[in-house]
Amino acid sequence: MKEYLHFTVTGEFLTQHFRNLVLEEAWYKALQQLVESLHDFTYEQAVQVLSGTMKLEGENTVYLVPEDPQDVHEYMTQLHWLYSGIYCKGSRYYKPYAYIDAFGHEDSFKTQNQLGKPLPITDPLNRIRYYMDHPFDDLWYEVQDELFRIYLFQRCDPPPLWFSPNYTFQSSIDEYIQYCGVSYLDARGADMFIDDPPDEGNICEI
Repeated sequence: MKEYLHFTVTGEFLTQHFRNLVLEEAWYKALQQLVESLHDFTYEQAVQVLSGTMKLEGENTVYLVPEDPQDVHEYMTQLHWLYSGIYCKGSRYYKPYAYIDAFGHEDSFKTQNQLGKPLPITDPLNRIRYYMDHPFDDLWYEVQDELFRIYLFQRCDPPPLWFSPNYTFQSSIDEYIQYCGVSYLDARGADMFIDDPPDEGNICEI
């Protein structure tokens, strides 16, 4: 005797499942699979679901309805935490991960090049490299305000299609601080400021 399995697919399940993929930083996979999972579903409709403006409802036969902003508040907060502050330079994308708030004696003699040989401290960029995770790939930008801060940027994946990247360092930092706050950035630098910051330009690709 044959036994048959019956299951129900709800719009709520599909919405949650594919949004979870976005929060796992697999937004392209979520976009592709959502379009492929539903008959005649377009990329535009998938973006509406993944961006939090629309949601799926129904059982087995699903349809789009407007999302309640209150219901999707937590999801949107997580989205902004993941994808805000991304800076685009050509075909590459970067995101702030730390800032330097002071230079000191240690960074003046411990910086090394890719071969492990000491770099001359006469080049102020070498002192910035000391605090970078990837000294010859990261970018830096000095904010011009009452605080001395040099923000460090590292490579990252492109943001989702519904997130516009930033094309200036300042707008990237402003957006990141707006949604994430400075506290999520790693503060790096000497305990006491004893030297002047580099004065060879505010923007530099290392």
